[in-house]
Order: sequence, then structure tokens, then C-alpha cells
Amino acid sequence: MKKNRFFLLMLMVIVLCFVSSTVISTVSLYRVLQKHALKNGEIIAAGIYNDINSRLLEPVIVANTLASDHFLIELLENEEKMDAEEISREMDEYTTSYMKNFSYRTVFVASEKTKAYYTYDGFYKIMDVENDEDDVWYQKFVDSGKKYTVMLGGDEEYPDLWLIYIDVRIEDKEGNLLGVCGVSMELEEIQKQIAKYEKQYGIDILFTDAQGNIQVGSGDAKKYASFLQKLPEKIIKEDDHDNYAYEKEPESKNYTITKYMEKFDWYMVIHNLDTYAYINNYVLISANVVVFLLCLLLLGISLHVIAKRDRGLFNSAYTDELTGLYNRRAYEEGLDRIRKDVPSEKRIVVAIFDVNGLKEVNDKLGHASGDELLRGAASTIRSVYGSYGKCYRTGGDEFVVILEEPVEKLSVLNESFEKAAEKWHGKQVAELNISYGAALSEEVCSIDEQIILADQRMYFAKKAYYQRIGKDRRNY
Repeated sequence: MKKNRFFLLMLMVIVLCFVSSTVISTVSLYRVLQKHALKNGEIIAAGIYNDINSRLLEPVIVANTLASDHFLIELLENEEKMDAEEISREMDEYTTSYMKNFSYRTVFVASEKTKAYYTYDGFYKIMDVENDEDDVWYQKFVDSGKKYTVMLGGDEEYPDLWLIYIDVRIEDKEGNLLGVCGVSMELEEIQKQIAKYEKQYGIDILFTDAQGNIQVGSGDAKKYASFLQKLPEKIIKEDDHDNYAYEKEPESKNYTITKYMEKFDWYMVIHNLDTYAYINNYVLISANVVVFLLCLLLLGISLHVIAKRDRGLFNSAYTDELTGLYNRRAYEEGLDRIRKDVPSEKRIVVAIFDVNGLKEVNDKLGHASGDELLRGAASTIRSVYGSYGKCYRTGGDEFVVILEEPVEKLSVLNESFEKAAEKWHGKQVAELNISYGAALSEEVCSIDEQIILADQRMYFAKKAYYQRIGKDRRNY
């Protein structure tokens, strides 16, 4: 649930950013067209910046989401305990799911403990981070202390193909390094969009690092070499990170506009921008509105896919498949949380349940009937106690309820449960009998003693039930 709220909050922030950017761009254009032609250049630059930045930002968001995925963190924490084939298979399925969902060129995970490098084919190799030139990037990135890095590079199989690589640290709850994960995305579509803007406005667009090295551009880098050498030093400096920096060419209407891209530590440079030539160009803003909406839709779908997958992983990890209740793992983690975080004076109720006659049902009617009986027990328990706390299936026919919400009269709840159990009838099993025992926190000193007390009362009730019907509990 916390992750779902996190993804929802992230989506709301993105929506707000996109809507705010669109509104600001539209209003600004209207004012600029009337007051100052020079500002039109900034509007054009803002549109280009927002479009390209949003396209480049998606893999950064996805890679950071991947690095915080509880499933991946748990895999790396338990890597050395797992069979080599099992961990390879898990990594294969995990990375492949991201590649299919986002059409990335590469999705990888590198382990700090074992130096194993996993990709969509599962285990790929053991990295030699000190001697192998293909692996030294790992140690350099780790030593940098950065949360993530964005790099440009080529593909060995396709030398003409440019990729953007996102590397992100994976850490446990204490901040210890577990490894590095990342994705790579082809830049072909982004380069085409840059070329389209260049043709539309008759400008040159490039993205450079602080030293003026081109990171992304649509044309031959050689044609930019002399231009980059002439860039004034004042354009690329810390003081200009939050604003657009202008440099007017002598005896010309053309300007150079530079904008810092914080997420990538790059600079967008627009050269040969004639701010007067496109003063009436409303089409750009309209196109940007459409682009924003499409990017918003893409990010919304991406976050939905990730959230849906996380919900599925959570359900498989913490939910009992047969009954739909929380499983033993969730129960143990719930107890750990109570031991660590819940004040001793807080009132807690623990109730333990055990289904009577399950063995006889399995022996006489079959395990399908036994499963029906267990599902009936689970639904009855949940219908009465589920609104006040959590219900667990901790064993074959054993269930536990832990109530942390205020319960005025436990006896009233227990009476409702007994009536609900009496009314239950299955298609294959005629009746439901459950023995249970409950204990209050004020009766004991700890949650563990409370569980023992509730368990003793349950067995006392179970023994009384079998004495009453005159049967041996071990055979029934």
C-alpha cells in the first residue's frame, strides 16, 4: 500500500509539473508576443527543453524505481543463499519484464557481493572491476558516491547506434550498497525530434557537458566544433543553472540560448535563433501541449504497470494463495513490527483459531472439500474481524487474528463469529466447526506471551469440543 501511495504521489507531481509547464508556456507566449520579441526565443527554447528533457527523463525515473524495488533488493540480499540457476532465472524474468514494458535496449543488475552481472539472459558474467576495461565503469561509479549517473555511449554490435545509459545504486534499508542496476535507451527517436526542430526553426540544437563535449545532437559533431570554442565562458557556469543564458551575435538578430539540465548535468545550447522570425508561431506551443499530454500518458501507463507488478509481487509474497488471507511471512513480519514499534501500553487482541475435523473431511470427501472448508473458515474469520485488524493463515488449519484497532467488546465480536460459523454451509462440506482462544495485551507482558496464552485457550476449547462429541482429536 505504501508503494501504491508513492506511485500515486509521483504521478500527481508529474501531472502538476506538466500542467504548470503548459499553462506557464501558453500565458508567457501571449504576453511575450505583445511586449518583447526577444522573449519569444526563450519560449521556443522552453518548448524544446521541456520536450527533450521529458523524453530523456523517463529512463531515469524507471531506473530509480527499479533500484528501490523491494523485490530486487530482497533478491540481492538473499543472492548467496539461492541456487545459481534460481537466481539467474529470477533475474532473467525480472529484467525481461522491464525490457518488454519499456522497449529498452538493455536492463541489467550488477551485484556488489558476488560481482555477478545479470541481464535479460539471466547470469551473464562475473565482473573484473579492476582489470577488465568493460567492467571498470562499475567501480568508478561506486567510488563516485553518486546516486545515479547518465552517460552516452555506443553499441558494440551497432557502432552507428547511440544509447543513453542510466546507472543507479541499489541500497538496503541501512544504506549499504547491494549493487548497481540500470537501463539503456536508443537515442534515435530523440535525435530525429532534434533534427525536426532544427529544420522547423533553422537553428542548431545540441546538448553538451560542462566542458563543451557534445552528448546529443542530430548532425555531424564537426560542424559544431568552432561554435563551441566561441561559447562565452559566462554561459556555462553555476550562476546560470536556474535561468536561460543569452548571447547576442554582433550585427545580427541571432542569439545563442543555453539552459542547464540538472538531472543530467548537461547544457542545452540553441544556436542561430532568430527571435523575430517566429514571433507569430503559435503552432509550437500547441504541439508542446500535445507532447506534454502524450508524455503524461506514457508516464502514467509506466507507473501503472510498475505499481500493478509490485502489487502482484506483494500479493504473492504476503498472501496465502488458497484463502486470500495474509500468510505466515506477513504474520512473522507483523509480530516483528509490534515488538519494535508498538508501545507496550497499547491494547492489542490476539485470537488463534483451529479448524475442527479437517482430517476427516480430507480422508472421506477429498482435499478439494478440505480446501473448501479452509476457505470457509477464512472468509468467516475475515467477515467478523477483518475490519478491526489483520487475519492470517499461519499453517494448514491454523489462523491468527491480531486486532490493533480499538475493540469495545471482544465478547460481542466472538459471539458474531460463532453465529457466522454456525450459518456457514459449503457445496461439499455441510458445516464449519472452529475452536478458538483469545488473549488481551493487559493480561501478559509481551506479544509472545499473549500468543502463548491465546494458543493455550484455543487448545482448551478444542479439547472440550472433542470431549463433547466423543471423538479422538488425532483421528478427526
